[in-house]
Amino acid sequence: MGAFWFIVIGIAVYMIIYALEWSWNYVEVSPMVLDEQKRTEIAGLTEKLKAIEPSSDRQRQTRIAFAALMEEGKELEVRMLTAQSGAEFSPMGLQVNDWVERTKCAFIEAGLHTDASAFAHSGERPSDEQMKAIPFYLKKQVWKHYDIARITAYLAKLQEIIERRNL
Repeated sequence: MGAFWFIVIGIAVYMIIYALEWSWNYVEVSPMVLDEQKRTEIAGLTEKLKAIEPSSDRQRQTRIAFAALMEEGKELEVRMLTAQSGAEFSPMGLQVNDWVERTKCAFIEAGLHTDASAFAHSGERPSDEQMKAIPFYLKKQVWKHYDIARITAYLAKLQEIIERRNL
């Protein structure tokens, strides 16, 4: 009968050790394994986020650049509208050409080559409708019509592209 109790006690001790080992693995080891998996996943997601951030910074810089170009174009248009003499107005045609070229280059730098081309050609030859859209108070200053129609067409196209592209 001593051997029976020896086997029963041995099985009981084995079951207790097995239960303790199982609880150790379940309570202590498994969370550490899961934590390591989560750390690896978090590190991967952090790297992806770092890769995304420069592009959002690039988008922000692009938006700032186009906002500045839009403001500059509007200021140039106002100066053209308020110019009272040909001598005051003449250099503004070159300034418009420079502004158009810089805006076109900004589109190209942003990777928007098609929009750059569309913008560059939008004000080359104002249509009859654009010429008729000249404000009534400038009807007597015929020498301004063509250049004002050009800058207005360029600004309209720039605004259309900015809104469409959400720049």
